[in-house]
Parts: sequence; C-alpha cells; structure tokens
Amino acid sequence: MKVSSPVTPQSPFLQDFLRSQTAQTGKLSKTDIPALSFIPFTQKGHVMNPSTFDFRIGVFLLIGLMIALSGCDINTDPGIPSIEKRVVIPLYYETFTADSVAAQSDYLQVNSDQCDLELTYSDTLDSRRLESELTIGTISETVAVEVGWIELEDPGVAASDAIELQDFFPEAANLDEQEATIPDIGTVDPLSVEIAAFSTFQEIEIETAEATVTLDNNLVIPLTDVSIYLYNSDESTPVTFAEIDEILPGESQSTPIDLNGKRLSNQLRAEIGFSSPGSNGEIVLIDAESSFNIDMAIHQLSVRSATARIPSQTFEDTTRVTWSEPNRVISAGISSGRLRLEIENDLPLAADEILLVFDNFKQNGQPLEVPATLEPSGSSIVTVDMSGYELLSLDGEGVIEQIQAQVYVQTEASDGFQTIYATDQIQANIQLQNFSFDYFRGILAPSEVDLGEVATGSIFGDEVSGLDFVHLTELQTYLNVEYNCEEPHEGRLFIDLTGLVIESVKYETGETREFYIGTVDYIECGMNRLDVSGTGEWETFGDFFNNLPDSIIVSGYARIGDGESEVYVADDDELRISVDIESPLVMVLPDEEDVNVIKVRSTPEEIEMEQRVIDAIGRGDILTVIGTAYIINGFPGGALPTLYFGKTPDAVFDENAPAEERLVLLGQEEDMLRVGQLNPDGTVAEPSESVIQLDLTPEQIDFFNSKFIYAGATVRVFAQNDNPVRFTCEDVVEIYFNLDMEINLNDEWRDEGNE
Repeated sequence: MKVSSPVTPQSPFLQDFLRSQTAQTGKLSKTDIPALSFIPFTQKGHVMNPSTFDFRIGVFLLIGLMIALSGCDINTDPGIPSIEKRVVIPLYYETFTADSVAAQSDYLQVNSDQCDLELTYSDTLDSRRLESELTIGTISETVAVEVGWIELEDPGVAASDAIELQDFFPEAANLDEQEATIPDIGTVDPLSVEIAAFSTFQEIEIETAEATVTLDNNLVIPLTDVSIYLYNSDESTPVTFAEIDEILPGESQSTPIDLNGKRLSNQLRAEIGFSSPGSNGEIVLIDAESSFNIDMAIHQLSVRSATARIPSQTFEDTTRVTWSEPNRVISAGISSGRLRLEIENDLPLAADEILLVFDNFKQNGQPLEVPATLEPSGSSIVTVDMSGYELLSLDGEGVIEQIQAQVYVQTEASDGFQTIYATDQIQANIQLQNFSFDYFRGILAPSEVDLGEVATGSIFGDEVSGLDFVHLTELQTYLNVEYNCEEPHEGRLFIDLTGLVIESVKYETGETREFYIGTVDYIECGMNRLDVSGTGEWETFGDFFNNLPDSIIVSGYARIGDGESEVYVADDDELRISVDIESPLVMVLPDEEDVNVIKVRSTPEEIEMEQRVIDAIGRGDILTVIGTAYIINGFPGGALPTLYFGKTPDAVFDENAPAEERLVLLGQEEDMLRVGQLNPDGTVAEPSESVIQLDLTPEQIDFFNSKFIYAGATVRVFAQNDNPVRFTCEDVVEIYFNLDMEINLNDEWRDEGNE
C-alpha cells in the first residue's frame, strides 16, 4: 500500500500500539508501515488488546511462524487443507489540530507565541484612492471613413470581331486568291462589331483611366477617315469615339479615347466607319477573308463604382471626439476603463486591416493603436482595457478639449465580382467608457465620495453555527483612520470626512446597535489610530459582541475637490477606515444534540492497495475483515469522527455519490469520544483514547477490491459539560485505521509467490 505523505503519531498510546504491530521504533511514516503484517490473535475475529499484548512474545511467535513456513515443503495437493492467516493492512492516518479549527473562519487564528486560539476581527472599508472617484460616463462619437475612388486592376486589352474585305467589297469573294485591282470603294456605311468582354469587371463608373483604341489593318488596301464609336451593348448612345485619318495596309495605329466619367460595361460594341481608295490602280493578290479589327486597352483605372474583381483598397481619415466632462484634465493615468469600438463594414470586401491611432492615449510614449478586422458587410466590437495608459493633452499644457483618432483601412481583394461604390464606408462608433484615473492633474470638480459599506456575517461561519456564546477576554478595540500620501503634493486636495458609523445586528432578537464615531473635517497624512477599548459606549459594544452579532456594518462618506484650483492627486494617496478587535477566544460549546458545531475536515488522500490483496478479495479468499480505528481526542470537547472512502477524490465527501463509489464508516452516536481531562482554564490536560472495531460486511469488503481508493475524515466537536473551554496550539485529534483480514492461504495464493 502506498500513501501520500509521512506522518508521526503524536500519542504515546498510538505509538506503542503501532510499534507492537510493526516491530519498529522511532518515527513512523505512512510509507514505513508494512503492506502486510501477520499479527497473533487470541481467537477468530478478535485482535489481542494492544495494551496487554507482550511485544517480545509477538516477535517470537512471528519469527517462529516464518521459520516454520520457510523451512517446510508445503504439499500443494488439493487434498491438503488450506491455511488461514490474519493480515493487517494499515490503511489511513490523519491528525487534526487547532489550526484545523482556525481554518473554519477567517477571523480565527492560532497565536503561536501565546499558544492559544484567538479571535482577530478586522473590518476595513474598501480603500479609496481619491482619484478613483475621478470617472467619466460614456463619451461616444461615430466616424465614417469612405472608400473614395476605387483603384481597379488594369482590365488589359479586348479585341473586336474582325471585319473582312468581302464584308464591304462583295466582289472579293469572286476574286479570292486572284491578282486584280481593287476599285475605289468610297465611303463605307458604319459596320458594327462586338468587342470581347473584359474579364476583370462587369460594369464600372470611371473616374479616371488611360484608354486607347488600336486599329490593326491586315488588308491590302489603305483605310481613310476612320471613325470608331464605342457603345455599351444595351445602349444606343455612344460612350466615346476615336478618329484615325489614314492607316496603310499592314499597319497598326493607336489613338487615345476619353473614358473619364463614363459608365462602361464589359459588353461593348463598336461602329466603325471609313473610306478606301482601293488599290489605287495597282494589281494586288486578293484575299477575301483578309480583315482589320480594333483592340481596346484600359490602364490605371480609378472608378466611382464598379461591379468587378476588386483588388485590395487602402483609405484613411481623421476624426475627433469631444471631451465634455466637468473634471478638466491636463494629464491623467488611467487605472480602469474601456475603449469600445463598434465597427461596421458597408463594403462587400473583408477589411483585413483596420487601425485606429489615438494620439491622446499613450503608453511608454507611444500612441494607442487599435487593430481590427471585418468580414464583408460585417460588424465587430473591439474593446481595449485602458488600464496603464496616460491621457494627455496634445500640447501638454492646456486642458483636453478633444480626443483625436486617425483611422486607416486596408481591404482584402474580392474572390469574384463584387459591387462597390466610392461612398461605401467603414463606420466606427468610438466610446470612452467608465474611465477612472490613478493620477490626475487638472481642475477637480467638487464630488462626494461614498466610502461604501462593508458588512461581516457570522464571525464563525456556517460550520460553527451551533455556537451560542463566546466570552472575549482582554478585549481591545481600535478605530483606524488612515490617509496615505507618501509625499506632499502641490495644490493639496481638500477632503471633508463627514461621518462614520459602526452598526451591530442580532437577527434572532432583532437587536441593532449603532456606534457613532464622529466627524473629521481635515485629515493629515498618516495614521490616526484611536483606542476605544473599554471606554464609554464601547463597553456595551464589547458585551454585545460577546453575544455573537450576526452582522457588523461599517460605513462612511467624504467630500473632495473645490472646482477652482489646479491640483495633482498621486496614485499613492489613499483613504482607508478600519476597525480592529483582538481577544483570546474562550467559548462555551453547545450540547451533543447539535452535531453541526465545529466540524473539521481533511483533504482526500490516495491509497494504493496491494495487488495480491485485491486478487484475494476478487477470489473470495477473504474470510473476515475487522476495521479497527485507534483515536486520540485531544480537543477540549467531545469528538465524533467519521471516515470516508471513495473510488475518486470527489466521491469521498460527496453525499450524493452512488453507494458503490463511496463508503462511510463511524460517525454514529456510539462512536463518540468523550472529552479528556480539562484544566481549570478550559484547556486540555489529558486526552481521551479509544479503540473502535467494526465487522465489515461482504459489500464493504468488496469496496476495497480496487487498485486505488481515496480516504478522508471529519471530526465534529461539541461540549459534554457547561464549562467554558479554550483551544491551544497543542490540541490534536489523531485517527489511525487499519483492516484486519483473515485470508485463506490456498494454492493460488502460494502460486503467486506469497510466502
């Protein structure tokens, strides 16, 4: 068996008994206890009384038994009867001290110098850094940053359908691949051709662009007086036009076209008019399918709106949030507060980088930068904890009138065609929420500071609710008025502390007492400690406190600031009010009918069972099991111990755990340990001792058929007489628990190597 930590039993009674079982001397730890120890017994099921068992005889019998077993050739024939032996498994050891009692309440502690349990009550109002009252509500302003002109990728070049020679000179079809002259064709009615669609947009409203039309003449005749009109396919009014005086055979010629301010779709057509003198009397080889066409090119495209593949866009703006608070700030350190940005994206593009730069907020000399991202047409809320930032006027001298914010936006490129407008925008609602300052330079408006209220419930907490009376000896009570400012500051802050009240409440009787402390108009830096012990009405306060008031309330308020002069309030300026009550604790415990009095509890502890014991339980080789608890009660009251075992740590003290996951032993009225001998002052003179044995049922035995189990204990303490008692640092309750198992040492046990 393995346990978690070494321990030393403090009771001579327990030490003697354990030495009688383990033949060990000196310090005993849980890991030192043998996993299996054979001990003599007088008759089946009853361990010999440890106080009368002779240790030397036990060792002699144990050695003789081991020699006999090791020197004999045990016949494993099934006909030979099995051997029954008792095995002792030390399972659990725990101690509870006065520190365990003190842990039940925040107001109890063990005084190591005086070696007693003391009540140390102290109530302190929330300390008020004076500048923490310098707050603002919510300042809010919405800014909008428009995209502006949209930069698109170059659409590139789109070519028109070809116009063949035979389209305007039909005779060419009969002269195809023949040499002949082509007569003067004259002026040709405009021919309509489709222009291939641009792949980067569907429709755009152009702000500026560089655009050209190039005519490629692959005919054997020149073209003159060329006019080119461009149309959106669904319109009859031309978008723009171009003219070329003459283009010779085999030549290309480009001319710019004006698209600024034009709406352009990617479904375009061109109407081309021209004249031709023919071949000017020259004989040429006629190719009826020879042609000319136009190419349209667009570059450096900036648009007002577009349905297009949108590349990444970048735009920015500057805004200012008006500061309208009555406290006029030149500089301040922010102790708490949030900057909240509610950002909405009207764009069909994701904004993968939004950056807001606030020059009035700085940390380590650097302005506050707040990044954000937004999905297309999405929104986002970004909050920034402003603790640790400084709020500064931009010139460092005048009071702050505005908070300046610069907004930078960069979008992602669209995956496909998206519609976007120059008026599309990123909106940001900027909110400064609930700022408090840890230092303040400026003009402070008059304000009333609520010092708040602090209320203490039952001094001893729920676990000791059965206590109905305590007696505090040598009661000392202090009122502390503390104003901390390590260094005097220029423009010293005016403080008017108008009043403090201490109120005591007893719920059962409805009795309420108020103790008026008084007023202080001005408080100097430092501690003002007032000893009010045993004077005036404080004597009645002490009597009332002895009757365990259910609540003690301390409250007060102050007024600070004059609204006229510039002041500086540092972060080490602090106002704190506290009440201290100190006394050694002597108590009268309630009677044993109330078991929820002082209840101490251990921490669940892991126990690793020996595998051969687990196997024996599983095979049914365990004949009987007696659980034996050896308990020393060194507390000044009756003690009721309870042992808890669980398959998991959480199950140990869980009353709702399934029965198969949790085993509870002891805790019954007959398991009560009476108080030992007490001194006249109520402290323990001699502890009481007890041995409790339990016959475990088969179901309880089967609970230990597990590699790991967890154990814990509680002790409830209550009175067995009407005398006042007091705990000391030497008080202790010790619990030792083992399992005495009678095992059938059959062939399977021996085959596993067990001697």
